[in-house]
Amino acid sequence: MCIRDSYKKGKTVINIGTKTSFVNFDQTEIYKNQSLSRNFINWLPQASYQYKFSAQKSISFGYNGSTTQPTVNQLQPVRSNDDPLNIPEGNEDLRPSYTNRINFRYNTYKILTNQSFYVSGSFSFINNQIISNNFTDSEGRTIYKSVNLNDHLPFNYYAYTGFSKKLSFLGNINGGLNVNVNGSRFYNYVNNELNITNSITANPAVNFSKYNDKNSFYLSFGPNYTSQQASLQKQTSNKGWGYLGYMDLSLKLPKKISVSSSSEYTYTPSSSSFDSSFERFIINASLTKAFFKQESLKFMVSANDILNQNQGFRRYASANTITQTSYNNISRYFMFSLIWDFNKMGGPTTKP
Repeated sequence: MCIRDSYKKGKTVINIGTKTSFVNFDQTEIYKNQSLSRNFINWLPQASYQYKFSAQKSISFGYNGSTTQPTVNQLQPVRSNDDPLNIPEGNEDLRPSYTNRINFRYNTYKILTNQSFYVSGSFSFINNQIISNNFTDSEGRTIYKSVNLNDHLPFNYYAYTGFSKKLSFLGNINGGLNVNVNGSRFYNYVNNELNITNSITANPAVNFSKYNDKNSFYLSFGPNYTSQQASLQKQTSNKGWGYLGYMDLSLKLPKKISVSSSSEYTYTPSSSSFDSSFERFIINASLTKAFFKQESLKFMVSANDILNQNQGFRRYASANTITQTSYNNISRYFMFSLIWDFNKMGGPTTKP
C-alpha cells in the first residue's frame, strides 16, 4: 500500500507519503521438525519541507523511516558440523528494528561575486536494533546469537558546511573553506558485556579553483582527524591527525594540444592500535592532440599512478575491533588512445 500527497503554495513545497506492506513468513526446519511463523508490517513513512527564498537561496528539511526485519539466519540458522568452534544460534524472539533519518540543507548563492554558502547534515538513530551477542566458553567455542538492543540508541550523523567566494586580489580565483564531520555509535555484546564503539572523523580544508574555456584547476588540502574507540578495548584505540589533499588541472595549449592531471595525497598516522603510518601520493596525467576543425579525432597519451603508490588502505571500527586492511589496486600503467567523437548520428531523412 502506498500513499502520497504534496502541497505547493508560493515558495513552500511539502511532500508527505508512506509505504506499507503486510508480510506473512513461515519456515520449517525438517531436521528438528520445528516450524516458525511470523506476521509483521513494514512501514516506510517520509516527509519533506522546502522553502525557496529566491532562485539562489533555499532551505529544506526531510524525514524518512524504515523497518528492518531479522534475517532467516538470525531467527533459525542452518546447522553445520564443519566448524565446531563457531556455532550459530537462532533467536525466535527477535523483533524488527526501526531506523529514523532526519536531514537538513541550506544554500545561498550570489551570482555577481560568485559567493556561495552551503550547510547540510543528517542524523539517524535505530530503535530495537538487532546486534550481535557472542559468547566464548572455556573450551574455545564461540556461540553467535543476535538480540534486540534495549535502552540504548545507536546513531549516525553527518554534517558539511562550505563557503567560497571570488578573490579579486588573486586574479578572480575562487577561494573557500569547507568542513565535514561524520560519526557513529554502535553497540554489541561480548561474553554478556555491553560494548560501545564510538567513531568520529573531521576534515576541515581550504580550496582554490578557477574554471574557463581554456584552463581550469581545483586544489584542496587540509588536516583529517580520526577517532575510533571500543569501550571494552580502550587500550587499542585509533586516534590521530592525518592529511588529505586533492588537485585537478587542465590546460589548453596551441596546436589543439591539451594537458590534464589529477593527484591525491593521503597521510594516516600511527596509533596505539597500529605502530606504522600510511602515506600515499597518486598522480595521473594525460596529453591529448586533437585534429580537424571540430576536434572530432583525438590522440591521447595517458599515465596512471606515475609514482606507483596506488595501494589500497582502510582502517575501520566494527563491533569491539578496529581493523586495518591493505589490498591491491590498479597500479602504474601507460596507455595510448585514439578517440573519434561521433557528434552526428546518421539515419533516414524524414519527409515533412
